Amino acid sequence: MMHLFERVMNCILFALLALMIAFVTLQVVNRYVFQFSIPWTEELTRTLYILLIFIGSALATWQGNHVRVLTGVRRLPLRARRALAVFGALASAIFFGFVTYGFYIYMIVNWGAQYTTVLWLNVGHITAIILAASALTAGLFFAQAFRRDADFEGTEGDRE
Repeated sequence: MMHLFERVMNCILFALLALMIAFVTLQVVNRYVFQFSIPWTEELTRTLYILLIFIGSALATWQGNHVRVLTGVRRLPLRARRALAVFGALASAIFFGFVTYGFYIYMIVNWGAQYTTVLWLNVGHITAIILAASALTAGLFFAQAFRRDADFEGTEGDRE
């Protein structure tokens, strides 16, 4: 059964992807059928893609689906796998903490800035969404480090 958080995040990601497809389709049809290019579709699609990445990163963290190299880890004893999983989650939390801080500074500096072609869209608002997604990802990694039911990959045939 899917958790409410996953449902909401999946709906947001689906909406972002659908908007991206709609904007790109609109641009292609206008360019090749009507010989007219809409200037804001490319920039808005690129912005939606960035949002998709950061919001998707939070969902991947929640689900435990971030990329991990487990070739050597699976050969370690359970206690070492646990320690390595905690270290990796904390390192990822710290990394996303720095990303969050960087986006906070960027948001403060560019709060009133407008996109060049999308005049109604404020750079600060987009940055605030990315900042929130990065902070959520950092928090989820931090929580993952201290979960008791964490998945330590390759638990079958444990060597203690």
